[in-house]
Amino acid sequence: MLKRKLKVKNEYGLHSRPASTLVRLAQKYDSDVLLYRVGEENKMANCKSVLQILLLGANKGTELILSSYDSNAIEEISGFFERSFDEAH
Repeated sequence: MLKRKLKVKNEYGLHSRPASTLVRLAQKYDSDVLLYRVGEENKMANCKSVLQILLLGANKGTELILSSYDSNAIEEISGFFERSFDEAH
């Protein structure tokens, strides 16, 4: 599995709107797309589930690991995080 470390930069964290967008991005890929908190591998979320993403409780500054077998999924979702979920704050 490919992995990439991400950091939540958005002032409001990984809230419902970006979580919904993240689900739409992940659903484009056949491969599993997973997120988990750095150091808390038991807190894992399937990126195709809004509820699981929200249960991560990823506030601003939270470090996450994104993992998938699909490099395109990793690139697209990493870009979404880098752009602060495409929200201007």
